[in-house]
Amino acid sequence: MISIRDLRFTLRGKTLIHPLSFSVRQGEVLGLIGPNGSGKSTLLRLMAGIATPDQGEVLLAGEPVKAMSREAVARQIAFVAQQVDTHDRIYVRDAVELGRTPWLSMSNPWTDKDDRIVEQAMQQLNIEHLSDRTWQTLSGGERQRVHIARVLAQQPQILILDEPTNHLDIQSQLAILQLITNLNTTVIVALHDLNQAAQCDRLLMMQSGRLVDIGAPEHVLSPENIRTVFGVNMYRIDDAALPRPVLHFF
Repeated sequence: MISIRDLRFTLRGKTLIHPLSFSVRQGEVLGLIGPNGSGKSTLLRLMAGIATPDQGEVLLAGEPVKAMSREAVARQIAFVAQQVDTHDRIYVRDAVELGRTPWLSMSNPWTDKDDRIVEQAMQQLNIEHLSDRTWQTLSGGERQRVHIARVLAQQPQILILDEPTNHLDIQSQLAILQLITNLNTTVIVALHDLNQAAQCDRLLMMQSGRLVDIGAPEHVLSPENIRTVFGVNMYRIDDAALPRPVLHFF
């Protein structure tokens, strides 16, 4: 689905991403983990085609993203940043409708099909009741749901999210993470909470712009990796009453 080949990125003379290569499988949820400043956000922006690498390339279904038009990329990849805000007086329904922009043109105007897609996206995020609310009246959790509804309305093949549960209450975190892991699309998501990250199909661990490890969560989230990358110890708690092991850090 999407492949990274020998990717490298520098900014103002500092290397933020050292050469790395990996591929993302169609339909999987790949979680990016690592300390603050490890390069997760930069890597996501490179994968989304928002930033341009100094070396290497991002391939989408075998085609270099840098050779594709912004419209073509937007029809296949949707990106949700950590924080997106606006001072414009925009209504929730209008914000979600923006997701249809890559599919519209003079020869392809808005139709009932677009209405149905927007309504379905809002239903998935349970925000139909917010339709006539303005952006400024929404809570952080509500805004994040609107963002995700917008990108679902975009109908991408690949959804890239940069810490979508950051700054949300625990109920909103669990709801959004459950939605993400249940989506019928390829998802690449940076996560701060390692217990949440353990729910992904695979994990990619980064440190100082380098790829440290990639694989199944139980492999990547090893005590050795956690100690090396995060500088803390980890104890795995297995309880039959829980759906999955809990990681305790000390």
